[in-house]
Amino acid sequence: MDNEWVLVGSDAWKTSWPTVQGTNAPTTLNPGDSFAVNGVAITVQGSPNNTVTQVATDINSANIQGVTAANVGGKLTIYANSTATADGSTANGGVVHVSTLSGAVLTTLGIVSQSYYAPALQQSQNYRCRTS
Repeated sequence: MDNEWVLVGSDAWKTSWPTVQGTNAPTTLNPGDSFAVNGVAITVQGSPNNTVTQVATDINSANIQGVTAANVGGKLTIYANSTATADGSTANGGVVHVSTLSGAVLTTLGIVSQSYYAPALQQSQNYRCRTS
């Protein structure tokens, strides 16, 4: 969705900003290591598919509600909109919970095991009244 106009605060806007991005850009990952995204297991495939690009593809193929992923500059980048839920309820929309299942894949990617929240819009006044 790069270079497309989207309504600020909409789900399209939320998914134009990363919810979480790894701090590392590994060239390979350890096959068999696994982690969960909102309770859905993602397992690193064997060589030559043990890459960040393949992990992003696997996340997208898993059809996790409200969650997409991409390889951005070699880093795993996860996006979420308001339909993403960590516990399957509609009450906590816009949440991505990432947790380690086996191995050190999240450490290798530079992602901490925790919940992340989709970007949110806050509209506030942009002026301040002065009194004498």
